[in-house]
Amino acid sequence: MRTAMSTAADGVNAESVYAKEPQLVITGVLTREHPRESSAHGVHRAGPVDVGLRARAARVLGGDGVRPYYDDGGITLYLGDCRDLLDAIDADVVITDPPYGETSLLWDRVVPHWIGSVGPRSMWLFGSLRSLLRMGPELDATDWKLAQDIVWEKHNSSGLHADRFRRVHELGAHFYRGQWADVFKAPVYTHDAVARTIRKKPKPAHWHGETDAGTYRNEDGGPRLMRSVIRVRSEHGHAEHPTQKPLGIIAPLIAYSCPPGGTVLDPFAGSGSPLRAAKDAGRRAIGIEIDERWCEVAVRRLAQETLVMA
Repeated sequence: MRTAMSTAADGVNAESVYAKEPQLVITGVLTREHPRESSAHGVHRAGPVDVGLRARAARVLGGDGVRPYYDDGGITLYLGDCRDLLDAIDADVVITDPPYGETSLLWDRVVPHWIGSVGPRSMWLFGSLRSLLRMGPELDATDWKLAQDIVWEKHNSSGLHADRFRRVHELGAHFYRGQWADVFKAPVYTHDAVARTIRKKPKPAHWHGETDAGTYRNEDGGPRLMRSVIRVRSEHGHAEHPTQKPLGIIAPLIAYSCPPGGTVLDPFAGSGSPLRAAKDAGRRAIGIEIDERWCEVAVRRLAQETLVMA
């Protein structure tokens, strides 16, 4: 869930919340830190200042720091700027929807200098092709490699231009660090409409010559790897957040990338779809959201009980 807004309760201009100088928003209290070191491309790199930020983040999340905005049943939500908290958070996978930066709306403003602070070695980013390409230099500089991508096919269009193809999709890109063999992955399977059948046929003569006719097996239906193009209805018409993702597009990413009992991290929690999906899947989750009104929405969604069908 992408958002780059501050709360009116903070008394801070929304335009300043994601300025180049990192800020810390903790239960409505805003303080400034020293600017981070950057490369010529504006990419966040580790440096002496970051050691202090990391220590500050650990202190903030520790016993003498801020209390979670919500903490129940393995799901934790913090109100704050993710860039000041990520260094102290450990998880198995990041699943997040950062601002795309494609409109003039305040909540859609690009948030820089956060990718380098992500701890997990597996990360799913929702975005448009334009927004993902914009993040490329920072991803490269922090050793993230592209593993795969999915296409979320929506039932309605979200394009704003009448002179282009009608846009009915968004992308989800999977990045990893380190060795691919060390990254957790549990392939997701779906079922064909046709029941699984096994047929045995004589082998054609050109397979084996004129002797030993033999047979071969042909299997149809049954489980198969989930397609990379996933059709799920959007939340259009009943979403509480302007870019709220449906649980149906997040659930397979959690099943694939987060081990049972593992932890999902969402630095741009918004109204909490990844947190809700993690709860439904029996995983733990940690979310960070800078706007308190979306925290309130997320808490309300998390408080809803999951209906278990007998």
